[in-house]
Amino acid sequence: ASCHRQEIGFTDDLTLSDGFEGGKTGAHSMRLANANFYAGERMFWDKRALDLEDQSTMPIKDHTEMGFD
Repeated sequence: ASCHRQEIGFTDDLTLSDGFEGGKTGAHSMRLANANFYAGERMFWDKRALDLEDQSTMPIKDHTEMGFD
């Protein structure tokens, strides 16, 4: 995947991450390193996910990120 690259801390170095069929997401990918230590913190830059479990399915369901409706 291009969105969470190991060599730069499991994030990307883009202002807006690349999405499905050349689309752009609303922000760049948050770091996955140490994500299990985010207990009690909301996820995503806009804080829309309540926790890591809530966040984990949102990119899969997003049309821009994965191409699903």
